[in-house]
Amino acid sequence: MQSEESTKLVRNLVLIIGGALAMVLIVIFGIIPLVQSLNRPAYLDILIAPEDATVSIDGVSYGNAVYEFEPGTYTAVVQKDGFLEKKFELELARGETAKLYTYLVPSDNDWSFYELEKNMPSLDNLTNIVKNSDYEGGAIDVEDLLKKVSIKSVLPIDFAVCREPASRMTCDSVEVTYDYERACDNALCVIVEGRNSELTNEVLSEVKSRLNEKGFDLGNYKYIYKQNTLR
Repeated sequence: MQSEESTKLVRNLVLIIGGALAMVLIVIFGIIPLVQSLNRPAYLDILIAPEDATVSIDGVSYGNAVYEFEPGTYTAVVQKDGFLEKKFELELARGETAKLYTYLVPSDNDWSFYELEKNMPSLDNLTNIVKNSDYEGGAIDVEDLLKKVSIKSVLPIDFAVCREPASRMTCDSVEVTYDYERACDNALCVIVEGRNSELTNEVLSEVKSRLNEKGFDLGNYKYIYKQNTLR
């Protein structure tokens, strides 16, 4: 009889100790994630064009990358010599990533700066990420930016210039593309490619007309002609 009571007592003690241990574990494993979440920083993902522009926050300069911040309200100033300054109020929440994606407007409104080879990567990264993500910052109208910045947005253009009667033998198939080539002295460069051995006045006139329709003046670009007999 005493042995049964001892067994029950031991069993009850085991249950009590086990229950208490389980409660301790629940509390520990519940508190740790809570404490970790409370200690998490806020994050700011910065992507700006031009790439060498700077974002100044509390006197510290930042570039294109993701940074940790203490949660709070910050003022970010985006600036570069020769460009109009932009200012943003940022609300950075604990454990969340805010996005500051923007571009600067040239103070002389000469957007060709962005078309130079060294400046295209930051612009391409900016527009591609904004186009292909759920970014809702509202700071960028990508289509408007591309139209302002790069003739690439309307190229390539394909057309044919034909004599009568039209046939493969009497038509010059033409493609107009944008590039940055040493053949253009490292300048903004439009490539006109056609089947003929040289660029004719008819083709050149059509190129100018089609670019004018899209809001671009060929006179602002150097251009070269390449023969492509396979066109």
